[in-house]
Amino acid sequence: MASCVEHFRRSVAKLVPSRDAAVAVAVSGGSDSVALTYLARQVFQRVVGITVDHRLRPESSVEAVKTGSIVTGIGAEHHVIPLEWAARPDPGKVQLAARQKRYEALFRFCREKRIRYLMTAHHMDDQLGKRLWNYRSAFSLLFFSNCVFYGDDSRHISHQTVHG
Repeated sequence: MASCVEHFRRSVAKLVPSRDAAVAVAVSGGSDSVALTYLARQVFQRVVGITVDHRLRPESSVEAVKTGSIVTGIGAEHHVIPLEWAARPDPGKVQLAARQKRYEALFRFCREKRIRYLMTAHHMDDQLGKRLWNYRSAFSLLFFSNCVFYGDDSRHISHQTVHG
């Protein structure tokens, strides 16, 4: 039986043509995104962890710094993107507004740094992937396991599901 890392390596090889490609990982600090960062670091030469500080809770900046310590401990680069809010979102729309600003910030960062691939990890019950189809960007979406994979090759859009 193949190890988890080997399974990930084979799965991701279908989506990213080179081990030398820079890969960004959105890292919240949760177990799913930290595990994804670890796996990516085992496969790719350059992994860039990105934590978005929404600044909607007083402790969010401290949490972003702690997440950075975990990411750099894995051997990946880490960057914190602090979000600016003109006004706090309406109470019923905080999650939606935060998600939209988060992905705008992640995509902008990747474009500015010329990083062609961005990975995010989500729990199985997260409906984010379905909602992202409505997000208009230059990124194609590729799905595998509980991870959402974004690439900038808009000529090719495919869905890849890998069962563990």
